[in-house]
Amino acid sequence: MTVADVALSAEARTMIEHHAADCLHASFGEGDSLMLVDDRILTLIKAVRRIMEEVSEVPGSPRLRVAIAAGQVAVRERGDEPPAIEGGSAILVASRIEPLVRPGEIWVTEELRAMVEAAETIFRTEAVVSEDADADGRVNVKKRGSSEQDIWVKLYRVVS
Repeated sequence: MTVADVALSAEARTMIEHHAADCLHASFGEGDSLMLVDDRILTLIKAVRRIMEEVSEVPGSPRLRVAIAAGQVAVRERGDEPPAIEGGSAILVASRIEPLVRPGEIWVTEELRAMVEAAETIFRTEAVVSEDADADGRVNVKKRGSSEQDIWVKLYRVVS
């Protein structure tokens, strides 16, 4: 998952660190991004919801945009320091989806939609409609102007 385009105050960072502690990995990136990694989708969604609610109450904080994708992550061991997440398909896909997400929303891919719908939870999903979608409802989230391969995904909004 990535959360980006946020100028975070020290107060907001402290709240985020508190709620992200339930996840297997949490780290702040350069500037305004946050990465949470966990193999339990409901843990991720619950942590993100709490973070979004708390940060929204901090004066001057923007509404967060969240993208969650399933897949492999690349982990690098760093001696005595905690392992570092250095990329992987889940990180790439989430980072490409995040700019499309509307402020205050959580978007997931098709695989995660199925996990949410299969779980006994108050969360459900609804399809994100995009004018850029193909006939199957998939959107190419490849970074525009880049030489990377196409990344076609169906997108869903998490609602409760």
